[in-house]
Amino acid sequence: MLQRIRDKSSGWIAFVILGLVIITMAFFGIESYFAPKVETFSAKIEGPAKFWIWGKQSREISQDEFRRRFEQVRVQERNRQGESFDSAAFESMDIKRQVLDAMVDQELLALVAERDGITVGEAEVAEELKATPEFQVNGAYSADQYRLALAAQGLSHAQFMARACAATWPSARSRARSSIPRWPATPSSRPSCA
Repeated sequence: MLQRIRDKSSGWIAFVILGLVIITMAFFGIESYFAPKVETFSAKIEGPAKFWIWGKQSREISQDEFRRRFEQVRVQERNRQGESFDSAAFESMDIKRQVLDAMVDQELLALVAERDGITVGEAEVAEELKATPEFQVNGAYSADQYRLALAAQGLSHAQFMARACAATWPSARSRARSSIPRWPATPSSRPSCA
Protein backbone atom coordinates (compact mmCIF):
# COMPACT_ATOMS: atom_id res chain seq x y z
CA MET A 1 0.00 0.00 0.00
CA LEU A 2 2.82 2.42 0.83
CA GLN A 3 4.46 1.59 -2.47
CA ARG A 4 1.26 2.50 -4.33
CA ILE A 5 1.09 5.90 -2.51
CA ARG A 6 4.76 6.52 -3.39
CA ASP A 7 4.15 5.67 -7.05
CA LYS A 8 1.11 7.97 -7.28
CA SER A 9 2.87 10.88 -5.52
CA SER A 10 5.89 10.90 -7.82
CA GLY A 11 4.04 12.13 -10.93
CA TRP A 12 3.93 15.69 -12.30
CA ILE A 13 0.34 16.22 -11.05
CA ALA A 14 1.43 15.55 -7.49
CA PHE A 15 4.26 18.08 -7.84
CA VAL A 16 1.84 20.73 -9.15
CA ILE A 17 -0.61 20.13 -6.32
CA LEU A 18 2.17 20.15 -3.72
CA GLY A 19 3.58 23.36 -5.23
CA LEU A 20 0.18 25.07 -5.04
CA VAL A 21 -0.20 24.05 -1.40
CA ILE A 22 3.27 25.36 -0.55
CA ILE A 23 2.67 28.69 -2.32
CA THR A 24 -0.71 29.10 -0.63
CA MET A 25 0.77 28.42 2.80
CA ALA A 26 3.69 30.76 2.14
CA PHE A 27 1.45 33.72 1.29
CA PHE A 28 -1.52 33.16 3.57
CA GLY A 29 -0.46 31.04 6.51
CA ILE A 30 3.06 31.95 7.51
CA GLU A 31 2.63 35.72 8.08
CA SER A 32 0.62 35.08 11.22
CA TYR A 33 3.72 33.57 12.81
CA PHE A 34 5.85 36.62 12.06
CA ALA A 35 3.33 39.37 12.88
CA PRO A 36 1.35 38.38 15.97
CA LYS A 37 -1.85 40.30 16.54
CA VAL A 38 -1.84 42.19 19.80
CA GLU A 39 -5.27 43.14 21.07
CA THR A 40 -5.10 46.41 23.01
CA PHE A 41 -8.72 47.16 23.77
CA SER A 42 -10.29 47.40 27.22
CA ALA A 43 -13.51 45.74 26.09
CA LYS A 44 -14.97 44.34 22.88
CA ILE A 45 -18.68 44.15 22.22
CA GLU A 46 -19.91 41.82 19.49
CA GLY A 47 -23.43 41.52 18.20
CA PRO A 48 -24.92 38.43 16.63
CA ALA A 49 -24.08 37.58 13.05
CA LYS A 50 -26.70 38.48 10.47
CA PHE A 51 -26.05 35.41 8.34
CA TRP A 52 -24.24 32.44 9.85
CA ILE A 53 -20.81 33.96 10.61
CA TRP A 54 -20.97 37.04 8.36
CA GLY A 55 -22.24 40.51 9.16
CA LYS A 56 -21.30 40.52 12.83
CA GLN A 57 -21.43 43.94 14.49
CA SER A 58 -18.43 44.73 16.62
CA ARG A 59 -17.30 47.67 18.72
CA GLU A 60 -14.15 48.12 20.75
CA ILE A 61 -13.47 50.35 23.72
CA SER A 62 -9.82 51.34 23.49
CA GLN A 63 -7.61 51.81 26.50
CA ASP A 64 -7.32 55.53 25.70
CA GLU A 65 -11.11 55.93 25.67
CA PHE A 66 -11.33 54.15 29.00
CA ARG A 67 -8.58 56.31 30.54
CA ARG A 68 -10.28 59.50 29.31
CA ARG A 69 -13.67 58.45 30.67
CA PHE A 70 -12.13 57.36 33.97
CA GLU A 71 -10.44 60.75 34.31
CA GLN A 72 -13.71 62.52 33.50
CA VAL A 73 -15.50 60.53 36.20
CA ARG A 74 -12.64 61.30 38.62
CA VAL A 75 -12.96 65.04 37.96
CA GLN A 76 -16.75 64.88 38.33
CA GLU A 77 -16.47 63.04 41.64
CA ARG A 78 -13.75 65.40 42.87
CA ASN A 79 -15.98 68.39 42.05
CA ARG A 80 -19.00 66.73 43.64
CA GLN A 81 -17.30 65.59 46.86
CA GLY A 82 -14.91 68.52 47.28
CA GLU A 83 -12.39 68.14 50.11
CA SER A 84 -13.74 64.75 51.17
CA PHE A 85 -12.66 63.13 47.86
CA ASP A 86 -10.30 60.18 48.46
CA SER A 87 -8.24 59.51 45.33
CA ALA A 88 -6.81 56.24 46.68
CA ALA A 89 -10.29 54.81 47.27
CA PHE A 90 -11.38 56.02 43.84
CA GLU A 91 -8.65 53.88 42.19
CA SER A 92 -10.36 50.67 43.34
CA MET A 93 -11.23 47.94 40.85
CA ASP A 94 -14.93 48.36 41.65
CA ILE A 95 -14.95 51.97 40.41
CA LYS A 96 -12.98 51.03 37.30
CA ARG A 97 -15.42 48.18 36.64
CA GLN A 98 -18.40 50.53 37.06
CA VAL A 99 -16.93 52.99 34.55
CA LEU A 100 -16.15 50.21 32.06
CA ASP A 101 -19.61 48.68 32.53
CA ALA A 102 -21.21 52.05 31.80
CA MET A 103 -19.11 52.36 28.64
CA VAL A 104 -20.07 48.83 27.55
CA ASP A 105 -23.76 49.61 28.15
CA GLN A 106 -23.46 52.75 26.05
CA GLU A 107 -21.76 50.88 23.19
CA LEU A 108 -24.35 48.11 23.42
CA LEU A 109 -27.16 50.64 23.09
CA ALA A 110 -25.35 52.12 20.09
CA LEU A 111 -25.12 48.66 18.50
CA VAL A 112 -28.84 48.09 19.00
CA ALA A 113 -29.63 51.52 17.57
CA GLU A 114 -27.43 50.85 14.55
CA ARG A 115 -28.98 47.42 14.01
CA ASP A 116 -32.54 48.75 14.27
CA GLY A 117 -31.82 51.87 12.23
CA ILE A 118 -32.67 54.24 15.07
CA THR A 119 -31.10 57.66 14.81
CA VAL A 120 -31.30 60.84 16.82
CA GLY A 121 -31.83 64.02 14.85
CA GLU A 122 -29.35 66.85 15.05
CA ALA A 123 -32.14 69.18 16.18
CA GLU A 124 -32.75 67.02 19.25
CA VAL A 125 -29.02 66.91 20.04
CA ALA A 126 -28.83 70.69 19.62
CA GLU A 127 -31.71 71.11 22.10
CA GLU A 128 -29.92 68.90 24.62
CA LEU A 129 -26.69 70.80 24.03
CA LYS A 130 -28.33 74.19 24.60
CA ALA A 131 -30.06 72.91 27.73
CA THR A 132 -26.80 71.66 29.29
CA PRO A 133 -25.87 73.91 32.24
CA GLU A 134 -22.13 73.54 31.54
CA PHE A 135 -22.57 75.44 28.28
CA GLN A 136 -24.68 78.27 29.64
CA VAL A 137 -23.73 81.72 30.87
CA ASN A 138 -26.42 83.60 32.81
CA GLY A 139 -29.00 80.98 31.80
CA ALA A 140 -28.36 81.25 28.04
CA TYR A 141 -26.30 79.03 25.73
CA SER A 142 -22.82 80.38 25.02
CA ALA A 143 -20.68 79.10 22.13
CA ASP A 144 -17.53 80.32 23.89
CA GLN A 145 -18.44 78.39 27.04
CA TYR A 146 -19.10 75.33 24.85
CA ARG A 147 -15.63 75.55 23.30
CA LEU A 148 -14.00 76.04 26.71
CA ALA A 149 -15.80 73.04 28.18
CA LEU A 150 -14.79 70.84 25.23
CA ALA A 151 -11.17 71.99 25.48
CA ALA A 152 -11.16 71.19 29.21
CA GLN A 153 -12.40 67.67 28.45
CA GLY A 154 -9.97 67.22 25.55
CA LEU A 155 -12.75 66.59 23.02
CA SER A 156 -13.36 67.85 19.51
CA HIS A 157 -16.79 68.99 18.36
CA ALA A 158 -17.26 65.74 16.36
CA GLN A 159 -16.33 63.56 19.34
CA PHE A 160 -18.70 65.44 21.61
CA MET A 161 -21.54 65.25 19.11
CA ALA A 162 -21.03 61.49 18.72
CA ARG A 163 -21.19 61.07 22.50
CA ALA A 164 -24.18 63.37 22.74
CA CYS A 165 -26.03 61.33 20.09
CA ALA A 166 -25.24 58.12 21.98
CA ALA A 167 -26.35 59.67 25.27
CA THR A 168 -29.53 61.15 23.78
CA TRP A 169 -30.61 57.90 22.12
CA PRO A 170 -31.94 56.15 25.28
CA SER A 171 -34.18 59.10 26.15
CA ALA A 172 -35.48 59.22 22.56
CA ARG A 173 -36.09 55.48 22.71
CA SER A 174 -38.08 55.75 25.94
CA ARG A 175 -40.18 58.60 24.48
CA ALA A 176 -40.84 56.51 21.38
CA ARG A 177 -41.81 53.53 23.53
CA SER A 178 -44.24 55.62 25.54
CA SER A 179 -46.01 56.68 22.34
CA ILE A 180 -46.51 53.05 21.20
CA PRO A 181 -49.93 51.69 22.19
CA ARG A 182 -49.77 48.76 24.61
CA TRP A 183 -51.51 45.44 23.99
CA PRO A 184 -54.44 44.77 26.29
CA ALA A 185 -53.74 42.40 29.16
CA THR A 186 -56.17 39.72 28.00
CA PRO A 187 -54.32 36.65 26.66
CA SER A 188 -56.59 36.29 23.62
CA SER A 189 -55.70 39.73 22.23
CA ARG A 190 -51.92 39.37 22.48
CA PRO A 191 -49.97 38.57 19.31
CA SER A 192 -48.86 34.97 19.05
CA CYS A 193 -45.20 33.97 18.86
CA ALA A 194 -45.75 30.93 16.68
